[in-house]
This record gives sequence, structure tokens and C-alpha cells, in this order.
Amino acid sequence: CNPSDENVGDVIKDINAKVINWHEFYNSELKLKVPGIHNKKDAAAATAAATMLGISKENSETYVGNFSGTWRRFEFKGKLSSGTLVYDDYAHHPHEITATMEGFRELYPKGSGWKITVIFQPHLFSRTKSLLKEFSESFGEVDEVLLLPIYYAREVDDGSISSEILSSEINKNTNNSKAFGSFEELEKYMNSIRSALSDKDIIVTMGAGEAFRIGDFLLQK
Repeated sequence: CNPSDENVGDVIKDINAKVINWHEFYNSELKLKVPGIHNKKDAAAATAAATMLGISKENSETYVGNFSGTWRRFEFKGKLSSGTLVYDDYAHHPHEITATMEGFRELYPKGSGWKITVIFQPHLFSRTKSLLKEFSESFGEVDEVLLLPIYYAREVDDGSISSEILSSEINKNTNNSKAFGSFEELEKYMNSIRSALSDKDIIVTMGAGEAFRIGDFLLQK
């Protein structure tokens, strides 16, 4: 854990256990197969845990360096005939979105001709509404944000929040967002721009719902 974290400090102050600070195992030079500082932090925590179990730091870093990632986390889905790369990621919270997109920009830097389009499906009306500002500010690394209708899951739509509202808020920051009323509407839009896609385009489907269906749709064509 990070003992300097205020919340963690309150939890661990009275426990009868050995506390290991994963910060001591952080290696900014460690080469991973998955990009992003959040993954380097995870690697540090994994190294700390492995060391506690008797595995040397050197061997631990070798093992985490060979880790290729998990399903729906920076998952490469395939390549279109145009050379456009299609990824999927489960990120559905503003902090996750920001961290994930920073990871993408490590691989596909701004100013190098890469265009990243995120197809995002917000998850839950309540989360979208309560974190509207944070969501609107989390796509700063993205060239284009295409929004699907909110994945409502167990909730009821009371009309107070929508993907159109989120799109409007995103556009106050980056002016690069469009909202679509259905999967079919977005599929038609993607077909209409398919001929303009190139090998410098990156499409990322994102969210805890069913945004991945758009990536599957594109790859089946």
C-alpha cells in the first residue's frame, strides 16, 4: 500500500501486520508490454507482493515485464483493411479514462499524425450525472469522442442526464464530441467515414457496457 495516503493511513495505523510501501518498488525505467503509468504502479505493487513471498525483485520485474495484459484492458481487437487499429478497454470512471488515454498517447503520441477516436458508452445515469464535470474533462488526450446512449443497467431514466448532455459538456473543453441516439445510428456514421480512415487512425471502444459491439461490427465488415 501507500502509507502516505490519508485514507490508507487511517486503516493501517492499528493493524497487527507488516506494511510494505509499494512506492519503494516503483521503477520508472521498467519496460512493460502494457503502457501507462498506472500499469507501472500496478507492476510496483505486484513486485512488492512477490518480494514479500520470497521472489527476488529482479525476477519479479522480469515476470511483470512479460505480462501482456488482461481481457478488456487495452485489448487489441484487430486491424481494418485501411490499417486502422481497433482496441477495447473497460474504463468507465473518469480517472480510469484519463489513465488509459495517457497510456495510449505513450504508444501513439500527439503531433505524430495519430488520430485517436474513442467510442464511449457511459455506465449508469447516477454515475454520469454525479461525475459529469470529471467525465467532461477526462478526454483531453482524445481527438474525437463518440458517445453511445447511457448503459442504464439497473437504473431508470428520469430524463435529468443523457449522453447528449455529456457531449455538450465535453465540447466546452475540447469541442470534439458527438452523441448518438442508438447503436444503429453510430454504426451508420462509422460506415459513412470508413473510406476516410487510414493507418494513422486508432479506434478505442470504451466502457463497462456494450461499446465493444461497435468494434466487432467494424472488424466484421
